[in-house]
Amino acid sequence: MATNMYTAGGQGNTQEYFTELRGLYATYGCLLDDIFDFANMIFEQLLDDETVIDQYPLGLDFSKWLRRAELTPDSDYLLSAPVSFPLIALGQLASFYVTCKVWQLTPGDVIESLHGSTGHSQGIVGGF
Repeated sequence: MATNMYTAGGQGNTQEYFTELRGLYATYGCLLDDIFDFANMIFEQLLDDETVIDQYPLGLDFSKWLRRAELTPDSDYLLSAPVSFPLIALGQLASFYVTCKVWQLTPGDVIESLHGSTGHSQGIVGGF
């Protein structure tokens, strides 16, 4: 029987995904600075590509949206595929990143310690 469990949310595209990211940021903000800075850099590069810019009329400044809820775009925008896919992935990566930081393990250490895992569109669960 596993003594520790790791879970990450799935790809279920609901309005709650950004609320979950906001909650993660509210709880572990200082631990997430590095990964969020990196994500902002990647998203800025994405928005520099003129072949996709029309898919982001309100941008992709999730950091601003996390800090100031009143600036968060409406649900239709957040649920659009070009916005929700990268932000859901970011939320999943951020959850794993926080887990590694809190447990003081590298991602490789966590992966090597897994006795098993399963994944599907509802997320992943691993035990070790």
